[in-house]
Parts: sequence; structure tokens; C-alpha cells
Amino acid sequence: RSYMLTTEWSSQASVKQRGGRAARTMPGVAVRLISKKFFETLNTHEPPEVLSAPLDRIYLQAKQLSTSLGNAPGSKTQQTATSILAQLLQPPDMAKVQDTIRELAAVGALTEPHDEASVTLLGSFCLQLPLDLLLSQLVLMG
Repeated sequence: RSYMLTTEWSSQASVKQRGGRAARTMPGVAVRLISKKFFETLNTHEPPEVLSAPLDRIYLQAKQLSTSLGNAPGSKTQQTATSILAQLLQPPDMAKVQDTIRELAAVGALTEPHDEASVTLLGSFCLQLPLDLLLSQLVLMG
């Protein structure tokens, strides 16, 4: 499996933003090729990417961020990837995060199945490819 863009309807907020300056900052008209009735059926906002992207990638990105923050000058304590994810406005389910940590360790993207584990070469490689975790492993080992 690979990650790919899919065609979906925009949210109301995106449609309004794409109207540009017309009618927002000065008098003008924004022409949209959808009816007002259809516009009202659109979601008001798009869901956060953290809730729609694969959790294994999100966790590895948070792990990378926690390492970067811990190495920053003046940093007194290093936050864990789980604590970074918990601070999000709409955090993922923490039980699923723990399952993801175990899965990443089983595949070899983390050194151990807990939050203090290090990211392996495979884990770093997975972040650079738009592929599923197992396909990234296949590419690296092949």
C-alpha cells in the first residue's frame, strides 16, 4: 500500500479561502462552480491530518520531533512522542498509539516496544518514503 492523494470535496472554509481577495478585503465577486445548496452540505472544516494519516507515520514524526526538541539549546527535559501527541488539539486515541508502538517495534522501526525506544534506520527510512511501513521495509531490505 502506498499513500496517495484522493479526490474529495473541499470544506466550506477551504472554498471561502480560495475565493481570494474578492469580496473579502474589498468589494468584489468570487465565482464558485457549486450551488449554494451544495455548499451548505460541505463539511465546515477539513479533519486534521493527524486523524486521517496512518498513525505509524504520525508517531515516527512525533518521535523525530521529540528528539529534535530534546537536543535544542536550553531544553531541560525531553518530551516523549506520546506526550507530544497528547498535547494536540485533537489527539489520537492513546490505546491506538500504544498498539502502534508495539507494531513499530515488531517490524523493526523502533528498538523496543516502549516510548523511550530509539528510531532505527528502518524507522528513519520509512519517514522518507510515501509507502506503507511494510513496503518501506521491503524496499530497504531489497
